[in-house]
Amino acid sequence: MTAGSRRMSSAAADWWTSFTTGESALLLAHRRSHVDTLNDLARELVAADGRLSGLVLDLHGRRFQVGDRIVCGLNRPSLRIANGTRALITGLDVTARTLTVKTDAGHEVSLPADYVGKELGRGRRAVITGMCCA
Repeated sequence: MTAGSRRMSSAAADWWTSFTTGESALLLAHRRSHVDTLNDLARELVAADGRLSGLVLDLHGRRFQVGDRIVCGLNRPSLRIANGTRALITGLDVTARTLTVKTDAGHEVSLPADYVGKELGRGRRAVITGMCCA
């Protein structure tokens, strides 16, 4: 394991400790490859704790399940979604490629396939993109 890998693993572990104790915490990175690695590490921690469930929606190699946290990257006023809105996936339809989410503001929103494919297909996950982390 390289020094960079150890630092990212340590950052993900620190994030997880904060997240599970109810603190607000973000994982941030300058490079997209580091964001992807941090997202993957954080998602592994979430999954290992049994917080992900059900079917998997695969979007361009990124996996989403009920329990994943995401960050929305496109304004959609009709849905009460703004760029940067953070949310928890509470339901998904693999066939229709839609997500139901509960935003941090408490709104239950159904994200249509055109939004999901465009914005989450880039790997936005709140773990932190986003997705974007938590």
